[in-house]
Amino acid sequence: MKIAVKVISTILLGILLISCPLLQRDYSIQDPGDDVEIPDGFGAVEINFGTGLEGTKNLPLPVTMDIGSYTVSGTLDGGGDSFNVPVQAGGSFTRSGLTPGLWTITVDALSTDVPAVTIGRGTTTAQIIAGAITTVQVTITPLTRDGVLDVTVQWSKEIFKKDERVDATLTPTPPYGTLIVTDPGTGGAYRHCTISGDPIPAGYYLLTLELFVNDVLQKTMIEVARILADQTTSGTLTFPLE
Repeated sequence: MKIAVKVISTILLGILLISCPLLQRDYSIQDPGDDVEIPDGFGAVEINFGTGLEGTKNLPLPVTMDIGSYTVSGTLDGGGDSFNVPVQAGGSFTRSGLTPGLWTITVDALSTDVPAVTIGRGTTTAQIIAGAITTVQVTITPLTRDGVLDVTVQWSKEIFKKDERVDATLTPTPPYGTLIVTDPGTGGAYRHCTISGDPIPAGYYLLTLELFVNDVLQKTMIEVARILADQTTSGTLTFPLE
């Protein structure tokens, strides 16, 4: 008797770098089809893919958030069987010869960069049942490890001549890691300083920059900064003349 067990994983897209909970698992059992050849006594896993993980950004991201490919892995509870397979985005994936039992399925989303960077991950469990098709869902969200902020802030040296300083804050305030602001220097037509922070938990932040002269606030600038896991978010921000 042929046994077909299929796990369909719909990838739901997240744009925030804060982990979202997995969807509630809703196992449904269907009769197997005849489109996959499966050895007797085993099952199969099939995953259909979407694309995404885009999000608004002001500072340029160090890597693209477009998905170019996936890595799909599965492990049988208690060991004894596993797989790890690369898959192109937009296609589907089928793995036959799986031992019936409780499986952990993990999908890593990789960017279109060369070399590709892992930008998201989703994990769920699937109860593989002999002679049936098991359908589950998995949510992929961007990774939540720490990243680095390294931004140059500049303003025209025609505006102010001396005694400047820049104060920088992130909202929400990171639970750890501090921003370091260098003393102003001069380069070309601009005065400038560097805002850096390492480590900063991955996520979206408002970066508030305040330019003081003789301890009097002169200009304020607010930008969106997205911190990515294991990456450096950098760029140059310029205080406007007016």
